[in-house]
Amino acid sequence: MESHETPRTRPVRDGLLTLALTFIIWLVVSWPLPLHVGSAVPMGATGFGTESQVEVMMPGDHLQLMFHYWLMSDYIRGGTPWFYNFYEMNTGDDAERYEPGPYYIPFSLLFTIGYLTGNHSIGWNFAGFVSLWVTVWLTLLLCRRYSDYEGAAWLGAALSILLPYRWLTLFGGSPTGFGMMMVPLTFLGLDYAVRDGKWRGGWMAGLGILLAGCSDTHTFFFAVLFTPVWCLAALIWRGAFDVWKPRFLIRRALVLLPVPIMAWLAIKLSHTITGDIEASTAKAGRTLQEVALFSPHPAGLITFEELGLTNHIYIGFLIPLLLLAGLAAGLFAWKRGAARKTIVLGGLILSSTVVVFLSLGPFGPFDAEVFILARQLIPPYELIRQPAKIFSVLPILFAVAGTIAVGLLARSNRRMISWGAGLAAVLILIEIDLQIHPQLSVVYEKEPAYEAVTEDARTRGMDPHLLVLPLWPGDSHQSSVYQHYASLYRIRMINGYRPFVPARYIRDAFKAYESANLGILSDAQLDSLRDKGIHHIILHENIFPEKVSPFPVTYTLFNLLNHPRLDLLKQSGPVWAFRIRDLARPEVGNVAMESYPPAALFEAERMRRLGGDVITDETASFGSYVRMGEPGNRLYLRPIGAGPAPGLRWMIRARGTGSLSVHQNIGEHEADRSRLTVSADDWTWLEVPSVMPDGMQFIYPAFERAEGRVDIDQVLLAAGEWPVWMPGDEATFRAGDFFHAGHIRAEDLAVVFDSRHERRGIVLYGPRMPAPPGRYEAVIDLSTEAERGSHLGEWTVESPPGTERVRIGMTAGEPVIIPFTLAGNHILQLIMVSETTDSFSIGDIHIKRLE
Repeated sequence: MESHETPRTRPVRDGLLTLALTFIIWLVVSWPLPLHVGSAVPMGATGFGTESQVEVMMPGDHLQLMFHYWLMSDYIRGGTPWFYNFYEMNTGDDAERYEPGPYYIPFSLLFTIGYLTGNHSIGWNFAGFVSLWVTVWLTLLLCRRYSDYEGAAWLGAALSILLPYRWLTLFGGSPTGFGMMMVPLTFLGLDYAVRDGKWRGGWMAGLGILLAGCSDTHTFFFAVLFTPVWCLAALIWRGAFDVWKPRFLIRRALVLLPVPIMAWLAIKLSHTITGDIEASTAKAGRTLQEVALFSPHPAGLITFEELGLTNHIYIGFLIPLLLLAGLAAGLFAWKRGAARKTIVLGGLILSSTVVVFLSLGPFGPFDAEVFILARQLIPPYELIRQPAKIFSVLPILFAVAGTIAVGLLARSNRRMISWGAGLAAVLILIEIDLQIHPQLSVVYEKEPAYEAVTEDARTRGMDPHLLVLPLWPGDSHQSSVYQHYASLYRIRMINGYRPFVPARYIRDAFKAYESANLGILSDAQLDSLRDKGIHHIILHENIFPEKVSPFPVTYTLFNLLNHPRLDLLKQSGPVWAFRIRDLARPEVGNVAMESYPPAALFEAERMRRLGGDVITDETASFGSYVRMGEPGNRLYLRPIGAGPAPGLRWMIRARGTGSLSVHQNIGEHEADRSRLTVSADDWTWLEVPSVMPDGMQFIYPAFERAEGRVDIDQVLLAAGEWPVWMPGDEATFRAGDFFHAGHIRAEDLAVVFDSRHERRGIVLYGPRMPAPPGRYEAVIDLSTEAERGSHLGEWTVESPPGTERVRIGMTAGEPVIIPFTLAGNHILQLIMVSETTDSFSIGDIHIKRLE
């Protein structure tokens, strides 16, 4: 019988060597983060064939989690009373914002150390690095217990952070990326408790479970789930025959008692596990359809192709080959003392296989029967939306399995296996580095518009309290930017961002003030905000996606500027701060849009329909359309929150001979019904006046075949006057009326793209209106202080699928002239892609039909 004594350790030496190993791996995988460690944090990672980029204040889970880390730091230094979160989802009653909980300790404490000695970026990067280092250190101690070969243990320690999943979750700002540190702590404690019967083992495992529950609910859940698995592996490895003796069983039960106690305590401490879910819209569990949206596909296990979420489960070939080679060596040496080691290795390989099956969710093998069975047998599994989170335990399974495999292989030729294991580690590191390219975001420590709100509120003797636009239903990562800026000045917000959204927030905040996303606020709504202590509104012009409004952000901005009860307090680039007035001012603003590029643009084949046939046709906008030729055929649009706009109308690209009955609904009631006659062999754009909303209302039409045969390709909600586009016609559009990032310059309504705020990529597009076939030319008013000849970006003209796009470079000091031809009466849309770190602005956009 083998000794169960723990291998000798040298804590200082091990700490320094694991620190060095972690630093080398971190340096390689996270590059170029080491160059920006004091000013930027990772916001995600892209895959093979991509490049790392440094952006500015990008929204995401990294900012949301950083906000909660900051809360703990503010409790510690006395800036905020303990366990009060005033700064999000605050509807006016501070007492309701008492939220006792663990606040992601110990990582929020690690963040606090870096934050108080530096800034947000230093705190975040320090916490992330320490989580990796401690993972390696604890895994080394665990792996030593499964091999007397030191080299094998060090390979296992390296494997603990050499799966892409750890880095992708850490870089993406997921608590799982940090919380995975608790898995080796838990398993090491279980190993001490089961094999050695030591009390410290039970308390270590219990501490691991408790801190996993405090820092990440997914790691907690899966660590608890695999606790019996590890106990069984430890018993088999122990190899003694006294496991059924009462004394043995009683001793192990006692030393393991801290594990269930700590698990119970973790559940009680974490309102994320209990209260948030019970009060949220997810309390009934996740449907398989919802889970499928967040599940990876099997191809991600081995492919280098960029597949987004699917790349999270990449394993590659080297680790499985190593484990299978070790298993083969163990089977070969079965009768020469390798039986127990081989059984444990086989069990770990089997457990890892189950992990992989479960990680695929509805896309798992055998029609996902393993995943479905897990949901049936383990009720909390139904709350899991991202099945790949089970990968939180896989690195440690691989680490110990790899240690055993190398130990079995080393029985034949230790020197050769040593070199082979070292080479394998280097190759795995290279493989991971090729797969992961960190995307970084600079984190600002100041925002003048938020600062102006704070000063204005303090001057008036009140606590600053905000409504920030766009207002989301609590589940959008866009709100993380608001959270960060609010934390800089301790500003209360009605906005919030949570993984589980309280139902009352949807009712009392989002639904109550959703119309503000269009810049539409009644006196009753403004008075209600003031009653809640909210006296300021902020608009983020550059994080305003299409789903927020049927028109560009300019529609919302101008409504706010024109509102008689709002005063512009401060514009700080793309951030606009307004003060809510007690009474309406006598003069009313008169800034207005000149064109209304539509966000509400729908392909008929993607709309909900009753009957009708989808037919492929290259003349359709995206290669297919819906034919409505039978009685009862209908097309339905989703409800669109719209406000008043001049000439509001529905435009339909259609052909055929027949007519449509157009049913227009406001809310649940039909507000208008009209007949639209179609008589055209070729695609033509037809118009139906829309019902005019009173304030913001949800409008949506249904198109029913009335007679004949009608083909429908596209439907859009339009407003404003559009050119007829006869040959020789010319129209001038203000860039500010287009969909855009950047910010509008008040004096001339040009759009400024400031390198301090903007990212590279698509930053402006429009006018998004139908235009007849013909030859056109667009001239862009460009202004920049960049050096003449500097490449700034590229302009393209959207064209139907299968046709070549026009691409024109944009260069400092040179005119931007875009000649293009439209082959059919499709949507005319110019798209600008920024490819520079220089600042520039776009003024007017002149489009002329030449012939």
